[in-house]
Amino acid sequence: MVSFNFLSLIGALSAQTEHCNRALLSNKITAYLHDNHIADIKLDDIIAVRDSKSPLICVLTYQYGYTEKHEQTVYIAADGSYVFPRAVDLNTNANDNFIRNVKLDGYPIDGSPSAPVKIVVFSDFQCPFCKTFGIDIRSNIKKTFGNKVAFIFKWYSLKFHDWAPVAADYTACIYTQKHNEFWHIHDVLYDNQEIISRDNLDALMLNFAAQNHIDIATLDKCRKEINNSNGIIEMAKREASGLRVDGTPTVYVNGRKSTRPTDLSQISNMVKDELVKLNDVK
Repeated sequence: MVSFNFLSLIGALSAQTEHCNRALLSNKITAYLHDNHIADIKLDDIIAVRDSKSPLICVLTYQYGYTEKHEQTVYIAADGSYVFPRAVDLNTNANDNFIRNVKLDGYPIDGSPSAPVKIVVFSDFQCPFCKTFGIDIRSNIKKTFGNKVAFIFKWYSLKFHDWAPVAADYTACIYTQKHNEFWHIHDVLYDNQEIISRDNLDALMLNFAAQNHIDIATLDKCRKEINNSNGIIEMAKREASGLRVDGTPTVYVNGRKSTRPTDLSQISNMVKDELVKLNDVK
């Protein structure tokens, strides 16, 4: 019988792949993306190939896009046989990434900043599931848990929605000018989501501003500047990127990501779990 030493095999493989071969992996990934019509990239679009914590896995970053370049990082077997769009470090706490990437201060908050449970939502005003969370789930959770819960809103407009990014600009500027009016316009937009279009959005927003004593000139000036790199919308986008947010609504309860953000029972149970941890159940 031939004995098989698994550890010896891993050691041999590790020795063979101590350094990631940029040329090999760059050719592999560009051919794969091009042949499968995923992205039309060239070797010049490979930004970096570097070692990971595992000797069998490499980290490869490439850029793609025509008018606007975007970066994508993937994990690829050192021999070029497999590619993994994402990797999770099993040696870290899942909440660590949230804590590193997310800032709670400076964003719209519905509830007390001292609430023991904070629910962060990355949301899009044109997304019907975001409406379910933003109106129905939020209302029910507030009724059930009262001042023990606070909701924090972060803008994450999906690119294929035509009026959501514009609504994001308006609402961020309304928040900048009058904090207490944000949740008002938040609810107005979701309540009227089915009848809003790009054609009537400006009129709706300007009418809201006039009725709620928001200075129009200041609002217009803000809209021209709100998307600079230091603006709250761009900061929210960077946070979303760090968390690998890829859809809306994406919801975190004290840093724990919800897998079913429009399921009231799941959100409610997550809040209860957090209160139990904090010994705040009465």
